[in-house]
Amino acid sequence: MSRWEAMRLQGSGSDVVELLMDQEVAVRLRVSVSTLRRWRRGGIGPPWVRAVGGIRYHPADVAAWVEMNTHATVAGRRPAA
Repeated sequence: MSRWEAMRLQGSGSDVVELLMDQEVAVRLRVSVSTLRRWRRGGIGPPWVRAVGGIRYHPADVAAWVEMNTHATVAGRRPAA
């Protein structure tokens, strides 16, 4: 877990979901926090949750958003990571 504390929500059973703060998502996506906020206002960024203490992101939602926004190259292959 990063230095920014993720919010913990008790799910069904013993599942604990760690939600990411905007700083953590920005680092993962290699964009600035202001870019992430601009995407959120424009409705083009990853899905988010309004939680106590601010905006949070579910890691699976961020990963799914990246996958949906990954485009093939001209040769039909994904770009190398």
